[in-house]
Amino acid sequence: MDILNISEITEEIYLYLKSNIEKAKTTYTDLIEQSRSRGLDKSSLSGYYEIHHIEPRCLGGNNESSNLVLLTYKEHIIAHLLLHVINLDNKELFLSFSLMIQLKPQEGFRVNLDMLESLKNSRSKFMKGNYNPMKNPEVSRKVSQKKKGMVSTFKGKHHSLDTRKKISDKIKSLNFSGERHPMFGKKHSPESIKKMSDSHKGINLGLKMSLDARMKISKQKKKRVIGPDGTIYESVRDAAREIGVGRDVMSRYINHKPEKGFRKLDN
Repeated sequence: MDILNISEITEEIYLYLKSNIEKAKTTYTDLIEQSRSRGLDKSSLSGYYEIHHIEPRCLGGNNESSNLVLLTYKEHIIAHLLLHVINLDNKELFLSFSLMIQLKPQEGFRVNLDMLESLKNSRSKFMKGNYNPMKNPEVSRKVSQKKKGMVSTFKGKHHSLDTRKKISDKIKSLNFSGERHPMFGKKHSPESIKKMSDSHKGINLGLKMSLDARMKISKQKKKRVIGPDGTIYESVRDAAREIGVGRDVMSRYINHKPEKGFRKLDN
């Protein structure tokens, strides 16, 4: 039976392939080999073609050009029929084949491949011509807006100064300390800690610093902090930890909120 030239898939053909797995494998190899000569440039070919993954992604295949071929729609259906019967336990390949023929293989089923390919070719030509609805600027605009979500009713307008001040005050009032902090109760992975450490040391810039230079930077970063009650903390981190806020919050207290009473001490 010449599977590559069948005009329809019937229950008999389906059962024949299921009982002749080696035939299915050989046929699939032949189909792939004869299609490789087309290359992957659809514009150089006449007619409708689809990209096919030789080794399906659900079986570990990738998107490399060596794993891709161009198939006609009819060939594509046959390819997925063969992949399905070769891998009967794979649900993804079964669903892929069922979707392509728009029904599940069952008793008495029959799929007219020539008719499906003709419909696909006609649709392809229609979508490339002037009748393509996307050629209509109004339709194209509506589709574009739908993809982007609802069109903002505020577009082209501006907040008043009073509104902007209210928004700014609201943002400044947000408290991200303690349980409100995004990292509360969480820990950085060893990899994240190393990356943060490296970025502080300049390693990510490809620089090699001497021990003295690293010690100097470390000393500069670890400036002591004095609190409103006169308590001296060895670093910003220590001060933050002692009063139960995040390091970034403590930095804001020191740099932007003098009323909090925290400031750095010169070493």
